[in-house]
Amino acid sequence: MTGGTKRILDWVGYAGIAVLFAGALLPFLGRAEWYGARWWVVGVGVVLVLVSLGGRWEDVRAFFGHRTARYGVNTAVMVLILIGIIGLVEAVSYRHNTRFDLTESKRH
Repeated sequence: MTGGTKRILDWVGYAGIAVLFAGALLPFLGRAEWYGARWWVVGVGVVLVLVSLGGRWEDVRAFFGHRTARYGVNTAVMVLILIGIIGLVEAVSYRHNTRFDLTESKRH
């Protein structure tokens, strides 16, 4: 891959990140008619980022080949699993809440 192609892919990735950021800010701008366009903007941003990463697949693959990157991804996955379990427990406990009165006089 030539230097010019890598440079274009870099700029496509930067544009994708900017479009994703704009999509995240769109609901806070206060216009109701823009809410429907938000998902289109986010979709375009995701496509741009994926095109940039897909064009530089060798670099991405080499990055994740390092031991520290593998450990970092493993840690991130474990944190997401833990957050999911905590969210599931919270959802179940919100629906099925039970109180126990453990005081001696049973006043509470």
